[in-house]
Amino acid sequence: MIGKSLLVVGAAVCALLLADLNPAFGEPQKEWFVSFSGIIEKVDESQRFLYVSEQVIFTSELTPVEDELGKKLKVKDLKKKNYVGVQALRIQKAHVALKIILKKPKKIDAKYPTPRVTGSSGALKK
Repeated sequence: MIGKSLLVVGAAVCALLLADLNPAFGEPQKEWFVSFSGIIEKVDESQRFLYVSEQVIFTSELTPVEDELGKKLKVKDLKKKNYVGVQALRIQKAHVALKIILKKPKKIDAKYPTPRVTGSSGALKK
């Protein structure tokens, strides 16, 4: 069963990679490897893909998932509203997850708010 899903994911990656190539030069049009973080907005019932920060993330049983301490998890452990970091292969408008890290959301201290950068000079404002 794992072999079959690996074959399906591999075939999908190959097909999407070929579709993303510039036919004139055979070079990728965009950066392929990306890292970003965000909140899981939706988990597909079959656990084949997630929506994170309005991005589609394809997964499989073999996608490595761990928490910030390095504890191994599975894709089925990820739930809606979890905060995650994603390392992925970008293929057109979708991503194939290479690694997912379950993170704790950062707490904002009301006494010491994070400064905002504004203006072209980059001066810090409170």
